[in-house]
Amino acid sequence: MSALMQEMSDRALRLGVPFSVQLDLTYRCNEQCVHCYLDHDDHGEMTTAETKHLLREMAEAGVFILTLSGGEIFLRKDFFEILECARALIFCDLLHQAEDQCGADPRSAGSAPA
Repeated sequence: MSALMQEMSDRALRLGVPFSVQLDLTYRCNEQCVHCYLDHDDHGEMTTAETKHLLREMAEAGVFILTLSGGEIFLRKDFFEILECARALIFCDLLHQAEDQCGADPRSAGSAPA
């Protein structure tokens, strides 16, 4: 890990901020890879709206690195909509972001903008 990443990780730990999140969008997969850690049973999935809400909450919490993963995420018909939302939130710079493209300004969740 580079010195900068270590410093950022240490600071996030001190502040109680989740530095990095891996979000598994689905368990579905059209492969059965022997090395895969998923059981591929149908555990259901969050809706598009639920996923976008979670992304906004993670951005507000200060998540800096977001990894979208899962089974085969391209099996979700809404994957690119979710990806567009995640990119619009700019996890490393929420304070300078204008209204996000997910439908609501994340800074206005229950309070006046800073």
